Formats: sequence, C-alpha cells, structure tokens
Amino acid sequence: MSVIPLPTARRPVALVVAVDAFLDRFRDDPGTRATYTETLRRLREIASDQLPVAALTPEI
Repeated sequence: MSVIPLPTARRPVALVVAVDAFLDRFRDDPGTRATYTETLRRLREIASDQLPVAALTPEI
C-alpha cells in the first residue's frame, strides 16, 4: 500500500472551507456532489465547521 501525502497549508484551514473546496470539484457532476454533500454534512455536524482540518483524526 502506498501513502499519498495530503497537501498542507501554512495556516489552519477550517473544515467548512475544505468541504466547500472539495465539493466545488464536482460542480459538473450533481449526483456525485449530492452524495458527498450528504456525507460531509454529517461530518460537519459532528466536528463543527470551524474545526481545523489538521485536527481531524481517524477513529480506529
């Protein structure tokens, strides 16, 4: 399994900003965008929109 490093920012990026940027990639694919929107809505409800993305950790 290879590891793909994620891009980093010089300053914290709020979850809401990262989600919006991610969803923007699918503006021409409404079905995919709707699926991701629903999943990410749940994450935002649990984590809070202002949580820095770097603070997210996987649950094992």
